[in-house]
Amino acid sequence: MKLVRFEAQGRAALGVIAEGGEAVIDLARADALGGGQDSAARFPTSMAAFLARGATGMDEARAAMAHAPEDAVFLLKDARLLAPVGDPPKILCIGQNYRDHCEEQNQPIPERAILFSKYATAVNAPGGVIRLPRVSDQIDYEAELAVVIGGAGGGGRDISEGDALRHVAGYLCANDVTARDIQFADKQWVRGKSPDTFFPIGPWLVTADEIADPHNLDI
Repeated sequence: MKLVRFEAQGRAALGVIAEGGEAVIDLARADALGGGQDSAARFPTSMAAFLARGATGMDEARAAMAHAPEDAVFLLKDARLLAPVGDPPKILCIGQNYRDHCEEQNQPIPERAILFSKYATAVNAPGGVIRLPRVSDQIDYEAELAVVIGGAGGGGRDISEGDALRHVAGYLCANDVTARDIQFADKQWVRGKSPDTFFPIGPWLVTADEIADPHNLDI
């Protein structure tokens, strides 16, 4: 599935892209029109809350999608896509995470993961306006693959490498916007990568079952 958050007719909703890719199904509305109880609780506008429901939530989304009436379907041209995950509790990033990127910069391959974070206030909608801070004149973009945690295994800690992919809910495109002059002057990365709007993501979250090999994706 391609899960989205979108706005149509003045309300935000959790949805899934319909077959053909030109429309979006409002999951809560489809469920309610089908006679479902507590549809808003099953399909909240928060993607994080929905993913916390694990496999049960995914199964209910597929069922709502399969029987969606016309009144629960909106053309994408009539909707505004929001950031698929609008309220991430944590955004962890890995620097120098592509071998060819290290090689083109003549940088050694890191022996340990280089971790930094972006603030949740950096999250932006796909195609959203990026506000350029007045304190920087070297704004750069970086296309990235984002891995969204919250799969069948839920969250967790001390997870074994062999079990890791069970905790992946899906994948989405991300733009790691960076103020290079701030990054280089600080000699660490958080401030230069975390201004508001500096993390456009989307347009949708592709569920992990649709991606056979996340290492075989073009960005």
